[in-house]
Amino acid sequence: MAAASNTVDGRQYHDAAGVYLLPNDASEHDRLDGQSQSLVALMGGKPFHAPVTNPKKILDVGCGTGAMTYLLARMYPDAHVIGVDFSAVPDGRYSKLDNIEYVQADIFELMREGKDARFEKGSFDYVFERLLFLGMTGWERYLEDVKGMVREGGWLELQEPTVNCSKLDGTSLAENWFHYPLWREDANAVGIDPEIGLKLPGLFKKSGGLSDIHETVYKFPPASRPDRPELDGLGDKIYPMLSGVIRKTSSPRRSKEEMAKMEEDLRSVFAAGFEDGDGYLMNVVIGQKTSS
Repeated sequence: MAAASNTVDGRQYHDAAGVYLLPNDASEHDRLDGQSQSLVALMGGKPFHAPVTNPKKILDVGCGTGAMTYLLARMYPDAHVIGVDFSAVPDGRYSKLDNIEYVQADIFELMREGKDARFEKGSFDYVFERLLFLGMTGWERYLEDVKGMVREGGWLELQEPTVNCSKLDGTSLAENWFHYPLWREDANAVGIDPEIGLKLPGLFKKSGGLSDIHETVYKFPPASRPDRPELDGLGDKIYPMLSGVIRKTSSPRRSKEEMAKMEEDLRSVFAAGFEDGDGYLMNVVIGQKTSS
């Protein structure tokens, strides 16, 4: 029997039938690297927010191309930095520093007791994660498991967006768009939460065993702007990314007519442009481990 194809609409996926919604090919790697550079710029050149001092062991969950793993390894040269992703980290994009180790695996499997000595519970000084919202399901379980990797006194940092685009006054733009509530419903149906960023502080507090919980919120424009060229790695990349995500999520659940209307609405929204102050939120939450 022939193996199932992981190609959809000409794009390569790690698993076309899997829950992760984004492709895994050279074009996507380029987008991820541009996105990473723009997020660093958005955060004023300070992409890590936890006040970590002299860490010896760091975990980067969902490391993608290794961009943030590389920055962590440069920032903390005395630390052993492990980047984990279920896809192989592409070769040659970043220097292979001596203190970096990449592991291709399912993070949930690695966090199982006794599965891998490198992932012993309570062994990491700092666990960092960014942008898993289009692949992660079961956030409460995930937070409990990943918190368990942090040693007492160590830090956990999650960076996730809220895709419900907002206006300057904080009110929602997306609720008035035809495509967004339908896509959110379809994403929720497969366990994906496009608004997990806003919920992270509550999840940190509910989880327990974390103190000094702080949230920092950044807003980035939905389209490129001449006055913010450093954010171009977000900017006009958002529309094609959302278009592909909506097709992958909603087409199994929606009629052709509904899909056509959703896609047309998305095109119209971005063609009409946005006002200053409109944007998507990036929610950064940190917490210090106090107990198991």
